[in-house]
Amino acid sequence: MDSSKAPAKDGITSEIRLRIYIIFPLFLTEVYTQCLIKAFFPKEWKENISVIKPGKENSEDVLKYRPISLINAGRKVLEKLLINRIMAYMYANNFMNRNQFGFPRKRGSTEAIMELKEFTEDSLRRGDVVVVVSLDVKEALNAAWWPAVLKSLKDFKCPKKLYELSKSYFSNRLANLQLAGVKVEEKVTRDCPQGSCCGPGFWNIQYNSLLNLNYSKDTKIIAFADDVVILTKRKTVLVGENRVNIELDKVEWASINKISFHETKSQLMLATRKRSLLGKEIDVFLNNEKLNKKLKQVRIMKYLAIQIDDQLKN
Repeated sequence: MDSSKAPAKDGITSEIRLRIYIIFPLFLTEVYTQCLIKAFFPKEWKENISVIKPGKENSEDVLKYRPISLINAGRKVLEKLLINRIMAYMYANNFMNRNQFGFPRKRGSTEAIMELKEFTEDSLRRGDVVVVVSLDVKEALNAAWWPAVLKSLKDFKCPKKLYELSKSYFSNRLANLQLAGVKVEEKVTRDCPQGSCCGPGFWNIQYNSLLNLNYSKDTKIIAFADDVVILTKRKTVLVGENRVNIELDKVEWASINKISFHETKSQLMLATRKRSLLGKEIDVFLNNEKLNKKLKQVRIMKYLAIQIDDQLKN
């Protein structure tokens, strides 16, 4: 753990905890062993001290403020023990979709971009058109909904002790915020707090169900953390337009999982090497929260800080 991180409510830094371990190794080892055996996450480790920082964009928008959580150093150790075991189980049984990037090791932004590039270039070489839809999640990882994570763990027959420890981890969570002399304490029912060791893994597990929906064989969906791209290839623009709308209807998954997509920030692009089709407008709709919103069409799309044009030349 990073010794430079600020301590939580108990004032114990990771460096202090390491020194305690050096002096009393058997004591701390037994504490974590019993937590795993009894599937128990201590109440004292469930409380977050939240520090509000504005995002990079307009700080007048309340959704741009994502809390930074000061998390107990002891909790981080138990989180790592929990999520490492869960992810080892998920990967050992090939439950995680191979098109999920971002948090898994050796599955970074470069690999995600190459996956998009290879699918699109291969399709264009064959004379197909590719409809590319980029979906932007509102509130990013704040949108993680714990009942959906637990349902996924149950569906994948997660080992009982790990499932029960996850339930204990999610239960009776509190967040404290002190600002301008006012202290507020709230019960938390969702979120992957920044600084959490479990957060990225649990987010991937929830998002995994989106990638595993029954898409057409000519459709590929790629996720990098919370960024989603849907690629649909077809011989004609009309068929591609119809197919991608059908695929987006399946993303009603989002409402079931309490996740919303930005209608204004989500975009679409028609990729083609046929000059007569360059810039051709198509109608693609995001059925999000019962709102049938037409997506903004662009000729240059920014994906993971890389600009991609509609001929895939950039």
